[in-house]
Amino acid sequence: MKHIAISIFFLFQVLVSFSQNTENENSEDFEPYFSVKLAINTVDDNGDGNPFSTFNKFGDNAFSNPFALGLEYRFSRTLSVGLTGSMNKFKPNGKDIIQQNEVTQEVNFMAIDLAARLYLDDLIKSKKQDSDRWSYDEESGKYYDKKSGEYYDIKPNWYDVYVLGGVSYFNEDNNVNKSALAGVFGLGGNIWLTENLAINVEGLAKFSGNDTANHAQYLAGLQYNFGKRSNKNKTKEVEETIVEVVEETVSIDSDGDGVLDENDSCPSVKGDKANSGCPWPDTDGDGIEDRIDECPQVAGVATNSGCPEEVKEVPVKEEEAKDLNKKVMSLAKTIKFNSGNYNFTQESYTALNELLELFKQHPDIKIVIEGHTDSAGSFESNERLSRHRVNAVKNYFVAGGIPESSITKKSFGELKPIDSNLTKEGRENNRRVEIFVEY
Repeated sequence: MKHIAISIFFLFQVLVSFSQNTENENSEDFEPYFSVKLAINTVDDNGDGNPFSTFNKFGDNAFSNPFALGLEYRFSRTLSVGLTGSMNKFKPNGKDIIQQNEVTQEVNFMAIDLAARLYLDDLIKSKKQDSDRWSYDEESGKYYDKKSGEYYDIKPNWYDVYVLGGVSYFNEDNNVNKSALAGVFGLGGNIWLTENLAINVEGLAKFSGNDTANHAQYLAGLQYNFGKRSNKNKTKEVEETIVEVVEETVSIDSDGDGVLDENDSCPSVKGDKANSGCPWPDTDGDGIEDRIDECPQVAGVATNSGCPEEVKEVPVKEEEAKDLNKKVMSLAKTIKFNSGNYNFTQESYTALNELLELFKQHPDIKIVIEGHTDSAGSFESNERLSRHRVNAVKNYFVAGGIPESSITKKSFGELKPIDSNLTKEGRENNRRVEIFVEY
């Protein structure tokens, strides 16, 4: 039995050593957290030396007042340390057995285990494999699966598998030979029901210097985490923190555009980080940057993509459309969405219902819906978000009786801002849905 314990301990040490090497690659974005466990347990001390006999001789085991409570601290992706206390009772019921002898009086069992856990599923999964499939979207606060194209509140890693090793103090009253300090080894796992709640199972083998004190213990219960198992990509936050420290200690930002003078190609003029601290050029001075201006050499208007507005005689129908457009655009400004998704806020339904009634009163009009976002997040995620929001508005109108053929959708993402993306107020103005009507 001692040889088995030494072999298991040696294997555990090899795995921990391998885990520490893997940590250099995987741990830089990990946030440690605590977990609590509440479980029931059964103690197998029948002395037959076969831990699997528990499953066909369950009646031999202690299973009265079988409660256990544990606290675990997971300090890396692959390693944790935990303390578990458990209690149980052998009863003289003609079934319970201790060391192949029938129990003739009640024997209380208690144990305190201190053990380290090595998570095998995270041990074999590298950070590169994780990032090749997943990315964290800052605007929506969700995880994006590059393989399926779907967004998730958590990464759907629904299980953990781990081995554990440590020490255990246990006591069986009315039996002087059964109070001992032992080595404990085992295998366990979690099945995650939510981001923080899991079903936890463990099987433990406990070895001491006295072979008659060796026994097995099995636990099953619930585990709750006070933290997130799926970690956000903190690269952006780390970069911003470094910039703030450099500003305070060695560098300045003369124009206040968030780009340090040493990295700013235009240190005396407020600009955009994406353009090395310089403002985007506007050759014709119409307030529309050349990068989105379809007529960069001629002053124009935003509603015509930077080109001059054509002057023409306005027919009576267009005069009516102009008045209707004022009402429509005013109401559209009050349509808001919950942050990072395309669900309407509660106050948006008043405007949506008023727009629906206006459109029903003018069945011959054409409706144009445009979606826009600010520049936060990636270009692809902004374009996708603006498309979803336009679809949400269209679907609401179609469900209310507006023919789908009379609706035109356009999604521009971050390409057509109406305000600066350098300020919070400007970004809020740029996150919008615009609606126009035409005859």
